[in-house]
Amino acid sequence: MAITACDEKMFFAASDGVRLRYSVISGRGLPIILHHGFASSAREEWVDRGIVDALAVLGRPIVLFDARGHGDSDAPHESSAYGERRLALDVTELAAEVGDQVDVVAYSMGSVASLLAASTSTGLIRRIAVGGVGSGIVQVGGLDSRVLNPKLLAAAFSSSVSDEQAPDLAAWRDAATARGADVLALAALADSLLIDGIDLTAITQEVLVYAGLSDFLADQPEILCRALAHSSLLIVPGDHDSTLHSRMVTRAIVEFLR
Repeated sequence: MAITACDEKMFFAASDGVRLRYSVISGRGLPIILHHGFASSAREEWVDRGIVDALAVLGRPIVLFDARGHGDSDAPHESSAYGERRLALDVTELAAEVGDQVDVVAYSMGSVASLLAASTSTGLIRRIAVGGVGSGIVQVGGLDSRVLNPKLLAAAFSSSVSDEQAPDLAAWRDAATARGADVLALAALADSLLIDGIDLTAITQEVLVYAGLSDFLADQPEILCRALAHSSLLIVPGDHDSTLHSRMVTRAIVEFLR
């Protein structure tokens, strides 16, 4: 039966006081935390695309949360409330809230935060599946700013540059606005990105890297895979928007977490 709603929405206060909304689909065993990408939400990324339904076969608790600045979580408009390390800390604090050990499935922005969290919390995070990222994690240190300038992204979402200067980003902003996103909070998040590196040698967990063949933000994912001690790689047809629609991705994540 398709999952159309999650268990009761709950909130927990991060260590800086920002409230994060999460829901738990009940089950037994290690919880699975799902971390969405920029300008998305837990429902849009994981429920609406059928991934939660697929994971339900494992019978484990599934934890969906809206990252700060997204969905029903608090959305500060100050850049100081964000940054990759703050997002990573949210992952580890949520993990400690829901269990002694967790698995994490993440995409795009969520992958950057979750890899950072895994590098500092080897005992708390058992396995991690990351998508929508590639060589930029290794060669740049996070978001691949060679193809997506975070300052321009922030400017587009705050409408401080003309739409003609960044038409694709303006379209992304308009789509987010139409879905009810707080684009000023998203602009603050984009402006906060430091891209100051992830200690990949500290990640001793098993990692599944999945990427779309035409995903500009996940170029050469094999470079990321080689930089991780225990990793496997899945490349599927598709781009950044379509990768999570792939049944091959869904099946691979389910098998990885068994």
